[in-house]
Amino acid sequence: MSGLARRWSTPLLLTLACATLAAGCTSPPNPPADRSDVVSLDTGAVRGRVDPAGYREYAGIPYAAAPVGALRWHAPTAAASWDGVREATTPGAMCPQGASLAAPQAMTEDCLNLNVWTPAGSHTDLPVLVWIHGGSLISGAGSDYGPQKFLTGTEGPIVVVTINYRLGTLGFLADKSLEDTDGDVGNYGFQDQQFALKWVQRNIAAFGGDPAKVTIAGESSGSNSVCTHLAAPGSAGLFRAAIMQSGACLPWQTRHGAETAAATTATGLGCADPATTATCLRGLPVSAILAAQAQQTNGITGIPFLGTVGTPFMPRSPEQGLKDGALAHVPVITGTNHDESALFAWLIYGTPGAPTLTADRYPQALTEISQAHDFPLRDNHTAAVTAEYPLDRYPQPVIAATRALSDQATCAIGYQAPQLAAHAPTYSYEFADPAPPAPPSTFPLGAYHASELSYLWQMSPALGDPATMTPAQRRLSDELVRYWTRFVLTGTPDPAGLPAMPAHTGTNPNLMSFKPDTTGPISASAFDTDHHCGFWRTVTAQP
Repeated sequence: MSGLARRWSTPLLLTLACATLAAGCTSPPNPPADRSDVVSLDTGAVRGRVDPAGYREYAGIPYAAAPVGALRWHAPTAAASWDGVREATTPGAMCPQGASLAAPQAMTEDCLNLNVWTPAGSHTDLPVLVWIHGGSLISGAGSDYGPQKFLTGTEGPIVVVTINYRLGTLGFLADKSLEDTDGDVGNYGFQDQQFALKWVQRNIAAFGGDPAKVTIAGESSGSNSVCTHLAAPGSAGLFRAAIMQSGACLPWQTRHGAETAAATTATGLGCADPATTATCLRGLPVSAILAAQAQQTNGITGIPFLGTVGTPFMPRSPEQGLKDGALAHVPVITGTNHDESALFAWLIYGTPGAPTLTADRYPQALTEISQAHDFPLRDNHTAAVTAEYPLDRYPQPVIAATRALSDQATCAIGYQAPQLAAHAPTYSYEFADPAPPAPPSTFPLGAYHASELSYLWQMSPALGDPATMTPAQRRLSDELVRYWTRFVLTGTPDPAGLPAMPAHTGTNPNLMSFKPDTTGPISASAFDTDHHCGFWRTVTAQP
């Protein structure tokens, strides 16, 4: 399978949008509270806040010790207990990153915290949605996502959790000198996510949640993280269902490759001596690490931070687990957006002052955009793609490139559905609103990467103001929240009064199309024809 958009995801893209549009971008605002609420955890009591609408929010709860000093590049360890009542009314610090949507938030290594929201009223044994944020594994925070739509929806009450985890070099460096006593190295950000899921198992009942009814979900690199936990042995039993939005199960770095890349990073940071590398790295200021990380990041073509396979945390890659069926056999919703690559094309060719894509640069643009979306197109495939998507069929060259590479990404994500469905109930979808809220652009963006998020979460309007949604789009938002909530509640996305999402089977490989006022099942053959999937199967199978 080709690489997916594991690296470029919503928070980082929103940061770029903020810079491009000179917009004032912040995290979703905290609504005013009218009273407080106290919950007792295994580490101490926390006081949250109660919104006038009745739901409760507990923000910035530490789920692990600060990964500083000797704990930098170390598996997460238990958070210290505290006496008295800890205030949990404002978001905790976000993890160190070079660019951030949540500019007003503090940013420190002491960032392993999470947020819990509970619905109005007194509840027990509620299903739980745990959201893993995207951001290319280098940016973002759990507090970027406001769950108000889930808490005030009509489908049923659930508890919502969003988490932080270590990012970039601090989260994924796999230098041999950092090896744990059990032989593990790298994957610290993924280990943080797993540690947070274990915290949920121990503590969510205090918030009225049921630890046996946890669904994990994420978008883009957050979706890739979800597949990580489908495959990671240590995550088994921590959840009963999963939602994967615009991301999939991917190849990982080999241990040798990861350690070779890490050695180059260590040398660049002045820590080349193997005898002192670990001590040297752990003594560096965060600013130096982020500066080196920025040098490694190659524009919009991705970053060198991936999971490391061949470790105790991840003995075999999620991609191999998908092929072999060696993943957690739990119900899954998996899907994509109709115009996935449009946002990446916009970043290169659609923003104010960007160069115009001319016909003679069409082949080059295919390479540039495919790299930005982390589906690098081989040079020997370009001619076949330009023949399949000739310029005379499209009003602008950039639209031709966007259509081609959106199809490439969409088909690749779609390929995983039958593999997942061979072992557990699997429900596929396509978000296909042709005109969601979007930033100013020189060409139509359609259902671009991440455009569905504002239909599910309260977010910054950097990529498009949800306030501009039409009545039909607001109805679609309500529908999406109902489908997702129903899945969290029961493991089956079949809300009353709406068409049930079809389960993917060998005889019925259909999927759900989400469009304003036309949501309903579509045939797999129609999907394949629309996205030229037969062509992409042939191309991606070639060396």
